[in-house]
Amino acid sequence: MRCFAIRRQPLAWSFPLFAAILLAAMVFAATLLAKSVLAQEPAPQAVSAPQAGTTPEEPQLSPASDEAEKSLQGFRLPPGFKGSVFAAEPLVGNPVAFTIDGRGRVFVCESYRQEKGIEDNRNHGHWLDDDQAAQTVEDRLRYLQKHLGDKLISYTRHDDRIRLLIDTDGDGKADSASVFANGFNGIVDGTGAGVLVHRNQVYYTCIPSLWMMGDEDHDGRADSKKALQSGYGVRYALRGHDLHGLTVGPDGRIYFSIGDRGFHVETEGRVWANPECGAVFRCEPDGSHFEVFAYGLRNPQELAFDDHGNLFTCDNNSDSGDQARWTCVVEGGDTGWRMSYQYHPERGTFNREKIWHPFRDDQPAYIVPPIVNMASGPSGLAFYPGTGLNDHFRDRFLLCDFRGSPGGSGIRSFRVREKGAFFEVVDAEETFWKILATDVEFGPDGAVYASDWVDGWTGLNKGRIYRFSVPETENDPLVKEVQSLLAEDLGKRSRDELKKLIAHPDRRIRQAAQFALVDQQAAAELREVASATGLETRARLHAIWGLGQLSRGQSAAAKPSADALATLLTDDDAEVRAQTARVLGDIPDAAPFESLLRCLSDDAARVRYFASVRSEERTSEL
Repeated sequence: MRCFAIRRQPLAWSFPLFAAILLAAMVFAATLLAKSVLAQEPAPQAVSAPQAGTTPEEPQLSPASDEAEKSLQGFRLPPGFKGSVFAAEPLVGNPVAFTIDGRGRVFVCESYRQEKGIEDNRNHGHWLDDDQAAQTVEDRLRYLQKHLGDKLISYTRHDDRIRLLIDTDGDGKADSASVFANGFNGIVDGTGAGVLVHRNQVYYTCIPSLWMMGDEDHDGRADSKKALQSGYGVRYALRGHDLHGLTVGPDGRIYFSIGDRGFHVETEGRVWANPECGAVFRCEPDGSHFEVFAYGLRNPQELAFDDHGNLFTCDNNSDSGDQARWTCVVEGGDTGWRMSYQYHPERGTFNREKIWHPFRDDQPAYIVPPIVNMASGPSGLAFYPGTGLNDHFRDRFLLCDFRGSPGGSGIRSFRVREKGAFFEVVDAEETFWKILATDVEFGPDGAVYASDWVDGWTGLNKGRIYRFSVPETENDPLVKEVQSLLAEDLGKRSRDELKKLIAHPDRRIRQAAQFALVDQQAAAELREVASATGLETRARLHAIWGLGQLSRGQSAAAKPSADALATLLTDDDAEVRAQTARVLGDIPDAAPFESLLRCLSDDAARVRYFASVRSEERTSEL
């Protein structure tokens, strides 16, 4: 892979132009989805692992050694940081992605099927035409049977799984390792590339399904598994272009992404289909109200929200002189990639029309262009929650740059600054370097955790989780408070306590307090916080998002919550107005259409942007 420098290009375009581009993209999206959303077919049973009669081989992990400690000595860390090994082989192997729950338990996606069932069109040219013709996962299975026959059973000999790592004695090192879930070894299964713990449920993305698992008896192993949707990965494309990116949005929905392997998802009497590109999806935590949020991506490995609810990803380049794209994922937006471009010698329109460039006058008008070109192998992504590190990390994103070997790989960090209705990248740097990091997360203890693939592309049956911390903040009372709060069920707190916690310095606590108030149907308390002009903006935004959650529901609080939101469209705080317009437009029959139209002439570009998105949607519904 090549190393590309960050290009900090000024965005010289105005909001009207941006709005025009975005609205054009949405019209295109609406047309596409109108063709692909049907209302007569029931959801099929998942084509997924495990296959009947197949028991995968137990992976043979490398034995314990001092390799992880030696590798740590070669890492380049920021000033003031110390590093330690949280876990290494044989406790963990081939870590693709991971998450840390509120109790500090680490759930790791391990993959043992690379080039052993998880394939790549570059190695199978004989099936390329059939792959390009496939429209469903079932189509892919049929052409595999045609081309491989009895050899296809070899695809089930190894599995992907979730490993659970626990530090039982609090010394900063895992001393317990177990398999939380395994057996993801179906013929059409992809890499298990995303895991999320949310409200005692474990979500797992493994083509062709989004899974939800529970551990009702608290023994550290999943005893319930449910495919919330299936139909992801209708084609093979290139290896690594999987289902991933799990995160919880400020609206309480689950967001996730797929590379350009495409999808054909039948759920709730509708069909959502696009075999040509990667996309970002969202649904309620129970899998209902599924939506295609954005599309036109090539391989958006991870997603992350900032404190203002903006969603970002870094989309991988196609190895044709193009560069990876740091992108704001906007609702209904098309960022321009199509899978067929990969098979053009020069990537066709993608290069010819400069689709991967930051905004230019000579680009197609239907795309939402990237903010900047950054990284060569973007993978894991996280946003600093607000506590645990020093002020240098405030408002920073951490982005893993995976290049196949540790020498040129690591974790970048940077800030994103609002510029009109769009953004620019500032303060970019190589923060944790010379580590082949696949994912990065912030722990409840205030430390940064990173997963290390060690070397190569297919996995050595080795793997490490490293912990990076700032010693002077480890005993900070605020860090200890966060650790304690994340470990408890905030839903048992009183409404008055939750009103205070929604203004906490750590976003994880603010969001948990927001969700707890929503659970308690605390509309009055959320209205009070949302309208408190003397309160910090971030706290007010969480209250606005909470009111939006209530307004989307069927409870008695729905209508009053929507009415309370409408009064905030004239608030003095521009971001309050912007997020109010965003939320109101998401509530069917809630917002006065005229109020949103008036926001189109607001002084703030972000207010006009969100109002234009919602007004366009409302107009299309009339």
